[in-house]
Amino acid sequence: MNKFVAGIIVLAIAGGIYAYLEYNRKPADLKNKKAAAQVTAKELILLYTNYEDSANRKYLGKVVEVSGTIIRITNQPDSLVNILLGDSSLLSGVSCQIDSKHINETKMHRIGESLVIRGYCTGFLMDIELNRCVFVKQ
Repeated sequence: MNKFVAGIIVLAIAGGIYAYLEYNRKPADLKNKKAAAQVTAKELILLYTNYEDSANRKYLGKVVEVSGTIIRITNQPDSLVNILLGDSSLLSGVSCQIDSKHINETKMHRIGESLVIRGYCTGFLMDIELNRCVFVKQ
């Protein structure tokens, strides 16, 4: 009986440790993650604008590298930073929410600059949404 109780206690402790580690696990950094696709902001915008279902099959839920020109940089009140890539002649853009670990890198970039950003594509609202974005060195 003592071995049975000791086994239960060991399993409970192991389960507690596992639950604690999973609860405190942070999402993987995309800095070193390989992109499933590389596309320009203009191509992505036109594809989503004209063929949203096709674009979702190709990009939704995947890591995508998007190259483009910065149209706007927005600091949101909850310490998030969004960079909008695209072309000012288009109605939509690619909204890139910068990963909190890489917000300080935003200070190095300016409106009108061309760059490449990697992030998870989460769909199309008014703009194409990329989350947990990181800057890609060119």
